Amino acid sequence: MPQQKRAKRSGTVKWPNLEDDLADWIKEQQGKGMAVSTVKIRFQAKFIAKQMNINDFKGGPCWCSRFMKRKNISILLIKKTFSVTDNMDETLLAFDCPPNRTVDETGAKTASVLTTGHERTSFTCVLACAANGDKLKPMIIFKRKTIPKRDFPNDVIICANENGWMCEIIMHEWLQKVWQCRKGSFFQPKRLLIMDSMHAHLLESVKTRCQNLSTTVAIIPGGLTKILQPLDLSGNKSFKAEVRKRWECWMSEGLHMHTKSGKMRRASYEEVAKWVVSAWKSVKSSSITAGFKEAEIVSLDKETVNQEDECDDLGDLDLDQDLL
Repeated sequence: MPQQKRAKRSGTVKWPNLEDDLADWIKEQQGKGMAVSTVKIRFQAKFIAKQMNINDFKGGPCWCSRFMKRKNISILLIKKTFSVTDNMDETLLAFDCPPNRTVDETGAKTASVLTTGHERTSFTCVLACAANGDKLKPMIIFKRKTIPKRDFPNDVIICANENGWMCEIIMHEWLQKVWQCRKGSFFQPKRLLIMDSMHAHLLESVKTRCQNLSTTVAIIPGGLTKILQPLDLSGNKSFKAEVRKRWECWMSEGLHMHTKSGKMRRASYEEVAKWVVSAWKSVKSSSITAGFKEAEIVSLDKETVNQEDECDDLGDLDLDQDLL
Protein backbone atom coordinates (compact mmCIF):
# COMPACT_ATOMS: atom_id res chain seq x y z
CA MET A 1 0.00 0.00 0.00
CA PRO A 2 1.27 3.50 -0.75
CA GLN A 3 2.59 5.42 2.23
CA GLN A 4 0.22 8.07 3.51
CA LYS A 5 1.36 11.64 3.11
CA ARG A 6 0.95 14.27 5.80
CA ALA A 7 0.51 17.93 5.07
CA LYS A 8 3.45 20.03 6.16
CA ARG A 9 1.54 22.94 7.63
CA SER A 10 4.05 24.44 10.03
CA GLY A 11 6.84 25.16 7.54
CA THR A 12 5.63 28.06 5.40
CA VAL A 13 3.97 31.08 6.98
CA LYS A 14 1.12 32.32 4.82
CA TRP A 15 0.59 35.63 6.66
CA PRO A 16 3.95 36.62 8.20
CA ASN A 17 3.01 40.28 8.74
CA LEU A 18 -0.17 39.29 10.55
CA GLU A 19 1.68 36.92 12.85
CA ASP A 20 4.39 39.50 13.58
CA ASP A 21 1.78 42.10 14.53
CA LEU A 22 -0.03 39.52 16.65
CA ALA A 23 3.18 38.56 18.48
CA ASP A 24 3.85 42.25 19.20
CA TRP A 25 0.32 42.60 20.57
CA ILE A 26 0.83 39.63 22.90
CA LYS A 27 4.04 41.17 24.27
CA GLU A 28 2.24 44.46 24.78
CA GLN A 29 -0.53 42.76 26.75
CA GLN A 30 2.01 40.91 28.88
CA GLY A 31 3.77 44.18 29.62
CA LYS A 32 0.48 45.55 30.95
CA GLY A 33 0.05 42.52 33.18
CA MET A 34 -2.98 41.28 31.25
CA ALA A 35 -3.77 37.58 30.89
CA VAL A 36 -3.77 36.41 27.26
CA SER A 37 -5.74 33.29 26.35
CA THR A 38 -5.93 31.43 23.05
CA VAL A 39 -9.42 32.85 22.58
CA LYS A 40 -8.06 36.39 22.80
CA ILE A 41 -5.27 35.48 20.38
CA ARG A 42 -7.77 34.23 17.80
CA PHE A 43 -10.01 37.26 18.27
CA GLN A 44 -7.07 39.63 17.82
CA ALA A 45 -5.80 37.66 14.80
CA LYS A 46 -9.18 38.04 13.09
CA PHE A 47 -9.20 41.73 13.96
CA ILE A 48 -5.73 42.24 12.43
CA ALA A 49 -6.70 40.21 9.36
CA LYS A 50 -9.73 42.43 8.87
CA GLN A 51 -7.54 45.54 9.06
CA MET A 52 -5.14 44.02 6.48
CA ASN A 53 -8.03 43.06 4.17
CA ILE A 54 -7.18 39.35 4.41
CA ASN A 55 -10.44 37.65 3.52
CA ASP A 56 -9.37 33.99 3.52
CA PHE A 57 -8.06 33.96 7.10
CA LYS A 58 -10.09 31.74 9.44
CA GLY A 59 -7.96 31.74 12.61
CA GLY A 60 -8.98 28.29 13.77
CA PRO A 61 -7.61 26.37 16.77
CA CYS A 62 -5.11 24.42 14.66
CA TRP A 63 -3.69 27.62 13.17
CA CYS A 64 -3.44 29.07 16.70
CA SER A 65 -1.47 26.04 17.88
CA ARG A 66 0.97 26.27 14.94
CA PHE A 67 1.34 30.02 15.41
CA MET A 68 2.28 29.55 19.06
CA LYS A 69 4.86 26.92 18.13
CA ARG A 70 6.42 29.20 15.53
CA LYS A 71 6.62 32.08 18.01
CA ASN A 72 7.76 29.87 20.91
CA ILE A 73 4.68 30.67 23.02
CA SER A 74 3.27 28.26 25.62
CA ILE A 75 0.11 28.19 27.66
CA LEU A 76 0.67 28.64 31.39
CA LEU A 77 -1.85 27.62 34.01
CA ILE A 78 -2.19 30.44 36.55
CA LYS A 79 -2.99 29.17 40.00
CA LYS A 80 -4.60 31.20 42.77
CA THR A 81 -1.85 32.50 44.99
CA PHE A 82 -1.63 34.80 47.98
CA SER A 83 0.73 37.69 48.46
CA VAL A 84 1.94 36.24 51.77
CA THR A 85 1.14 33.14 53.82
CA ASP A 86 0.85 33.60 57.60
CA ASN A 87 0.62 31.31 60.60
CA MET A 88 -0.96 32.08 63.98
CA ASP A 89 -0.60 29.91 67.05
CA GLU A 90 -1.21 30.09 70.80
CA THR A 91 1.52 28.81 73.09
CA LEU A 92 1.37 28.34 76.85
CA LEU A 93 4.05 29.93 79.05
CA ALA A 94 4.61 29.93 82.80
CA PHE A 95 5.85 32.65 85.13
CA ASP A 96 8.71 30.31 86.06
CA CYS A 97 10.67 28.70 83.21
CA PRO A 98 13.32 26.49 84.85
CA PRO A 99 15.53 24.48 82.47
CA ASN A 100 15.27 20.70 82.22
CA ARG A 101 19.00 20.16 82.71
CA THR A 102 21.73 21.48 84.99
CA VAL A 103 25.26 20.46 85.95
CA ASP A 104 26.24 18.79 89.24
CA GLU A 105 28.86 16.46 90.63
CA THR A 106 29.14 13.12 88.91
CA GLY A 107 27.00 10.56 90.69
CA ALA A 108 24.39 13.01 91.99
CA LYS A 109 20.86 11.73 91.39
CA THR A 110 18.91 14.93 92.00
CA ALA A 111 19.53 18.66 91.77
CA SER A 112 17.40 21.53 93.01
CA VAL A 113 16.79 24.71 91.00
CA LEU A 114 15.61 27.92 92.64
CA THR A 115 12.20 29.16 91.44
CA THR A 116 9.39 31.29 92.82
CA GLY A 117 7.05 28.29 92.90
CA HIS A 118 4.94 29.43 89.95
CA GLU A 119 5.87 26.78 87.41
CA ARG A 120 2.17 26.02 86.93
CA THR A 121 0.97 29.62 86.94
CA SER A 122 0.59 30.08 83.23
CA PHE A 123 -0.52 32.57 80.61
CA THR A 124 -1.07 32.35 76.86
CA CYS A 125 1.06 34.04 74.25
CA VAL A 126 -0.40 34.45 70.76
CA LEU A 127 2.25 34.58 68.04
CA ALA A 128 1.87 35.13 64.31
CA CYS A 129 4.41 35.27 61.51
CA ALA A 130 4.65 35.26 57.72
CA ALA A 131 6.46 32.94 55.35
CA ASN A 132 8.84 35.76 54.37
CA GLY A 133 10.07 36.03 57.98
CA ASP A 134 7.96 38.99 59.12
CA LYS A 135 6.67 38.81 62.71
CA LEU A 136 3.38 40.29 63.86
CA LYS A 137 2.83 41.96 67.21
CA PRO A 138 2.48 39.37 70.01
CA MET A 139 -0.55 39.14 72.28
CA ILE A 140 -0.60 37.99 75.91
CA ILE A 141 -3.70 36.53 77.58
CA PHE A 142 -3.42 36.58 81.37
CA LYS A 143 -5.55 34.27 83.49
CA ARG A 144 -7.67 36.82 85.35
CA LYS A 145 -10.97 38.67 84.98
CA THR A 146 -9.61 42.15 84.21
CA ILE A 147 -6.57 43.51 82.43
CA PRO A 148 -3.84 44.49 84.92
CA LYS A 149 -3.33 48.23 85.23
CA ARG A 150 0.37 48.29 84.53
CA ASP A 151 2.78 50.16 82.29
CA PHE A 152 3.07 47.59 79.49
CA PRO A 153 5.29 47.95 76.40
CA ASN A 154 3.67 49.32 73.25
CA ASP A 155 4.80 46.33 71.17
CA VAL A 156 2.42 43.86 72.80
CA ILE A 157 -1.35 43.50 73.14
CA ILE A 158 -2.59 42.61 76.64
CA CYS A 159 -5.85 40.73 77.23
CA ALA A 160 -7.43 38.91 80.14
CA ASN A 161 -9.60 35.83 80.38
CA GLU A 162 -10.71 33.72 83.34
CA ASN A 163 -9.35 30.62 81.64
CA GLY A 164 -6.24 32.34 80.32
CA TRP A 165 -6.90 31.00 76.83
CA MET A 166 -8.20 32.12 73.45
CA CYS A 167 -11.95 32.70 73.13
CA GLU A 168 -14.29 34.30 70.59
CA ILE A 169 -14.03 37.82 72.03
CA ILE A 170 -10.24 37.76 72.20
CA MET A 171 -10.04 36.24 68.73
CA HIS A 172 -11.93 39.21 67.31
CA GLU A 173 -9.68 41.53 69.29
CA TRP A 174 -6.63 39.83 67.79
CA LEU A 175 -8.02 40.29 64.28
CA GLN A 176 -8.64 43.97 64.96
CA LYS A 177 -5.50 44.97 66.85
CA VAL A 178 -2.93 42.61 65.35
CA TRP A 179 -4.09 41.22 62.02
CA GLN A 180 -5.58 44.43 60.62
CA CYS A 181 -2.57 46.44 61.83
CA ARG A 182 0.05 44.18 60.29
CA LYS A 183 2.71 45.55 57.99
CA GLY A 184 1.45 46.04 54.42
CA SER A 185 -2.16 45.16 55.25
CA PHE A 186 -3.46 47.99 53.05
CA PHE A 187 -1.39 47.18 49.97
CA GLN A 188 -1.48 43.38 50.31
CA PRO A 189 -5.02 42.55 51.41
CA LYS A 190 -5.18 38.96 50.15
CA ARG A 191 -3.52 36.67 52.67
CA LEU A 192 -3.65 33.03 53.66
CA LEU A 193 -3.87 32.54 57.43
CA ILE A 194 -3.01 29.07 58.72
CA MET A 195 -4.35 28.10 62.16
CA ASP A 196 -4.96 24.92 64.12
CA SER A 197 -8.39 23.43 64.78
CA MET A 198 -8.96 25.21 68.08
CA HIS A 199 -12.63 25.97 68.77
CA ALA A 200 -12.17 29.76 68.68
CA HIS A 201 -10.68 29.50 65.17
CA LEU A 202 -13.66 27.56 63.81
CA LEU A 203 -16.45 29.93 64.84
CA GLU A 204 -18.62 31.33 62.06
CA SER A 205 -18.21 34.88 63.33
CA VAL A 206 -14.43 34.53 63.05
CA LYS A 207 -14.65 33.09 59.54
CA THR A 208 -16.95 35.91 58.45
CA ARG A 209 -14.61 38.51 59.93
CA CYS A 210 -11.67 36.99 58.08
CA GLN A 211 -13.59 37.02 54.81
CA ASN A 212 -14.36 40.70 55.30
CA LEU A 213 -10.62 41.27 55.75
CA SER A 214 -9.83 39.46 52.45
CA THR A 215 -8.25 36.62 54.40
CA THR A 216 -8.55 32.96 53.49
CA VAL A 217 -8.33 30.70 56.53
CA ALA A 218 -6.69 27.27 56.33
CA ILE A 219 -7.35 24.99 59.32
CA ILE A 220 -4.83 22.30 60.24
CA PRO A 221 -6.61 19.07 61.27
CA GLY A 222 -6.14 17.88 64.81
CA GLY A 223 -3.04 15.80 65.41
CA LEU A 224 -1.15 17.25 62.43
CA THR A 225 0.15 20.50 63.92
CA LYS A 226 3.54 18.94 64.64
CA ILE A 227 3.84 18.32 60.90
CA LEU A 228 2.03 21.25 59.27
CA GLN A 229 2.23 24.12 61.79
CA PRO A 230 5.28 26.29 60.95
CA LEU A 231 5.45 27.85 64.42
CA ASP A 232 5.37 24.44 66.10
CA LEU A 233 8.18 23.26 63.84
CA SER A 234 10.59 26.11 64.47
CA GLY A 235 9.40 29.46 65.82
CA ASN A 236 7.89 28.44 69.16
CA LYS A 237 10.98 26.51 70.24
CA SER A 238 13.27 29.47 69.61
CA PHE A 239 10.82 31.84 71.28
CA LYS A 240 10.52 29.76 74.46
CA ALA A 241 14.29 29.41 74.65
CA GLU A 242 14.63 33.20 74.52
CA VAL A 243 11.99 33.63 77.23
CA ARG A 244 13.84 31.14 79.45
CA LYS A 245 17.06 33.13 79.02
CA ARG A 246 15.34 36.25 80.29
CA TRP A 247 13.77 34.40 83.22
CA GLU A 248 17.15 32.98 84.25
CA CYS A 249 18.70 36.44 84.01
CA TRP A 250 15.89 37.86 86.15
CA MET A 251 16.30 35.10 88.75
CA SER A 252 20.04 35.68 89.05
CA GLU A 253 20.28 39.45 88.68
CA GLY A 254 16.81 40.95 89.06
CA LEU A 255 15.34 42.81 92.01
CA HIS A 256 13.05 40.46 93.91
CA MET A 257 10.27 41.10 96.37
CA HIS A 258 9.24 38.68 99.10
CA THR A 259 6.05 37.92 100.95
CA LYS A 260 5.68 38.27 104.71
CA SER A 261 6.51 34.59 105.06
CA GLY A 262 9.75 35.10 103.14
CA LYS A 263 8.75 33.50 99.83
CA MET A 264 10.01 35.11 96.65
CA ARG A 265 7.29 36.78 94.58
CA ARG A 266 6.95 35.86 90.93
CA ALA A 267 7.77 38.25 88.12
CA SER A 268 5.28 41.08 87.60
CA TYR A 269 2.92 41.26 84.64
CA GLU A 270 4.87 44.08 83.03
CA GLU A 271 8.15 42.21 83.51
CA VAL A 272 6.72 39.15 81.76
CA ALA A 273 5.41 41.34 78.93
CA LYS A 274 8.91 42.75 78.44
CA TRP A 275 10.28 39.21 78.24
CA VAL A 276 7.76 38.30 75.55
CA VAL A 277 8.45 41.38 73.44
CA SER A 278 12.22 41.02 73.70
CA ALA A 279 12.18 37.27 73.08
CA TRP A 280 9.92 37.56 70.03
CA LYS A 281 12.17 40.21 68.53
CA SER A 282 15.18 37.97 69.11
CA VAL A 283 13.72 35.12 67.05
CA LYS A 284 15.55 35.21 63.73
CA SER A 285 13.68 35.50 60.45
CA SER A 286 15.60 32.48 59.19
CA SER A 287 14.05 30.44 61.99
CA ILE A 288 10.58 31.57 60.91
CA THR A 289 11.11 30.74 57.25
CA ALA A 290 12.64 27.39 58.20
CA GLY A 291 9.34 26.38 59.79
CA PHE A 292 7.41 27.13 56.61
CA LYS A 293 9.97 25.21 54.55
CA GLU A 294 9.84 22.21 56.86
CA ALA A 295 6.04 22.21 56.66
CA GLU A 296 6.44 22.34 52.85
CA ILE A 297 4.08 25.29 52.54
CA VAL A 298 5.02 26.34 49.02
CA SER A 299 3.03 27.55 46.03
CA LEU A 300 3.74 27.38 42.31
CA ASP A 301 2.54 30.46 40.48
CA LYS A 302 2.47 29.00 36.98
CA GLU A 303 2.40 25.61 35.35
CA THR A 304 2.88 24.74 31.68
CA VAL A 305 -0.02 22.89 30.05
CA ASN A 306 -0.48 21.21 26.70
CA GLN A 307 -1.30 24.00 24.27
CA GLU A 308 -2.69 21.65 21.60
CA ASP A 309 -5.27 20.29 24.02
CA GLU A 310 -6.15 23.82 25.08
CA CYS A 311 -6.64 24.96 21.49
CA ASP A 312 -8.68 21.86 20.62
CA ASP A 313 -11.01 22.52 23.55
CA LEU A 314 -11.73 25.96 22.11
CA GLY A 315 -12.42 24.74 18.60
CA ASP A 316 -16.20 24.86 18.96
CA LEU A 317 -16.29 28.54 19.95
CA ASP A 318 -17.84 30.93 17.47
CA LEU A 319 -15.24 33.55 16.67
CA ASP A 320 -16.84 34.83 13.48
CA GLN A 321 -18.85 37.51 15.25
CA ASP A 322 -18.20 41.19 14.61
CA LEU A 323 -14.95 42.10 16.36
CA LEU A 324 -15.58 45.80 16.28
